[in-house]
Amino acid sequence: MCVLDAAAKQAEVDGLLRRYPHLRGAAGGHGAQPGQRDAASVGDHTPTGHPGGTSLVHPALRGCEDVPWGDIPGCPADIPAVLHGLLDPAAAPDAARVLTNVLVAGLFHLGEAMPYALPFVLRLAVEPRALERARLLDLVLVAAELCRSVDPDNPREVLLLGHEADHPERARCRTVFREQAALVRALLDDPSVAREPADAEDRALLEEVAGGG
Repeated sequence: MCVLDAAAKQAEVDGLLRRYPHLRGAAGGHGAQPGQRDAASVGDHTPTGHPGGTSLVHPALRGCEDVPWGDIPGCPADIPAVLHGLLDPAAAPDAARVLTNVLVAGLFHLGEAMPYALPFVLRLAVEPRALERARLLDLVLVAAELCRSVDPDNPREVLLLGHEADHPERARCRTVFREQAALVRALLDDPSVAREPADAEDRALLEEVAGGG
């Protein structure tokens, strides 16, 4: 992860779409009927516009085109294409890197787009066959760690993390985690998610953000 300003984030997304131009078509693919969309799985899905692809829209990403990404400060408008890149075997590693750089604003801060992207990241992360699943899980954990409330009476916390009022994305992410508690608990119940030696700490963190800690 590197810290990027808005222009650099846009350049990252533009570069991804130059390398994988079919992702623009994938993000705009709404041709399937609702029943057809539900038939897709992360491991099998080929995005719209990819040679040999279909018009299926993966249910985990349903609604991502409805988010006004371009109106979010510091967020490129083409985030749906980046999210769809996570479903593409060729593009997924690059898309995961770009998405992380867009959503994380530094070592101690989340980007303002994180709470809007978090539901889609969680839906993909719970899929056992998701491409780049380890990186998606890392992104979930980063969001969980950095969205914790800051104690206004703790000068060190305030210095490192800033006041809550200056970082509304933290409270918004906490709300998303509570609203998506079922997905967080699905991660906790998945034995393949445990990773030594930090898995106990990770579990405690996920329990906390889901409202169980």
